[in-house]
Amino acid sequence: MTKNFQLVDVVTALKAKATQVRRTVTPRGLATLGVMGAMGAMMVVPEAAMAGTGGAEFDDVWQTLVDWTQGTLGRIIAIGIILVGACVGVVRQSLMTFAVGLAMGMGLYNAPTVVESIMGSTLSHIAAMPTTMQFISNGLSLF
Repeated sequence: MTKNFQLVDVVTALKAKATQVRRTVTPRGLATLGVMGAMGAMMVVPEAAMAGTGGAEFDDVWQTLVDWTQGTLGRIIAIGIILVGACVGVVRQSLMTFAVGLAMGMGLYNAPTVVESIMGSTLSHIAAMPTTMQFISNGLSLF
């Protein structure tokens, strides 16, 4: 009977301590702890953070979108956007809407080039680098 009584005392003490900790821990503190835990996990498993360069499943879709954007359809849409911007600029008596239309037209035409420049930036010339430069400053190799 006394062992059972001591176990109840331990459980009661743990519940009281949990209530005390719950009162002192703020949601911001929990969020900070979660972010720090995620950062620690990323440092432990760096291979999971490396982007893949393979997978040609969506190449046809990408090429179709590039052809539409930079082909005749893309040019028609870009000119349409510029003309709408110019017309709204005349109605509002402001050059700003014309400038926005012009920027949108240029952005639409150049979007595939920008996306390929950002997403396709792989290390294609890594073989030409000396072996001493193939290590990042924290000691992890590029391979």
